[in-house]
Amino acid sequence: MKKFIILLLALLIPIIFFIGAMTLISQTPSFYSYEFDKLNTIEEAKIKISSQEVSRMMVDYIQGKRTDFQIQAEVNGKEQNLFNTKEQQHMEDVKKLIQVGNIVSIIGFLVLAVLYLWLFKKEKISLWTMYKTAVGACMVFLVGLILASTVDFNAAFDLFHEVLFANDLWILNPKKDILLMLMPLKFFIDAFVLSLIMVTGGIIILGVITWRITRSRNMFY
Repeated sequence: MKKFIILLLALLIPIIFFIGAMTLISQTPSFYSYEFDKLNTIEEAKIKISSQEVSRMMVDYIQGKRTDFQIQAEVNGKEQNLFNTKEQQHMEDVKKLIQVGNIVSIIGFLVLAVLYLWLFKKEKISLWTMYKTAVGACMVFLVGLILASTVDFNAAFDLFHEVLFANDLWILNPKKDILLMLMPLKFFIDAFVLSLIMVTGGIIILGVITWRITRSRNMFY
């Protein structure tokens, strides 16, 4: 039973950490506004609106604080709604996906906490064994993600959408659709890289916690 729990924890940690990181990033207005400013997408789309205003609207919609994914701005000198019907329908799918991610993250972290505490009560030294196994699993997981994205991030990005979405609403025109103008592929690459950094940071923090718990024992054997 103990070996099973150790293995289960080790396998779940990188997956739950990654899902948690991605859902957190997708609901952080400052990340959106930073990327809009960094990539200069608002200016290149010839839109007159602040990055903070667009970011806040997007995150409010994703979090269910508003019912419509829409905002008005001046485009090429004309005041209009920014997003068309297809973009709004796709964002409705994205919202549902992120909400599922929130649920998976909450349940996942609770499961990790319960299993971690179970090992803590049974035998503290097992926590260090679990952590070393988790580090190995995390390295395999992250290297796999990095290799897949490095070889062809665009193909990996398309595959991600094909698996998670049951329609083709995500296929937008970068020359016509404002949503894709604001969030080009580089936007998602940056989100992916940040999520990997967050997962690595989470693993390090978990390692420090585990080391402090087990340091009074001969944890290297």
